[in-house]
Amino acid sequence: MKALIKIRLKRSPSGRLLKHRRTVRGLGLRHLYHERGVEDTPAIRGMIRKVPHLVEIRQEGVRQGGASRGTSAGKTAGGTTSRRKRAAKEKPDEAQ
Repeated sequence: MKALIKIRLKRSPSGRLLKHRRTVRGLGLRHLYHERGVEDTPAIRGMIRKVPHLVEIRQEGVRQGGASRGTSAGKTAGGTTSRRKRAAKEKPDEAQ
């Protein structure tokens, strides 16, 4: 499992230095308020350090994993129960 950092583009790279625009693009940020989880590596940290006025770190220490994320049957990847299953739980008489 690798540690992830969630970063967000908070200011537009338009009108900035070309190398700053390319750094933002290298981080995978495409448009304003675009948020992305990237691996916590020295290279990524260095890129963030070059454009701190354009990006913000939203969350540190997020873990990337497969089936160990805590998802179970009946829940989606986001951790919320689907609408259909929620409706079936709330109104068991009508659903059956």
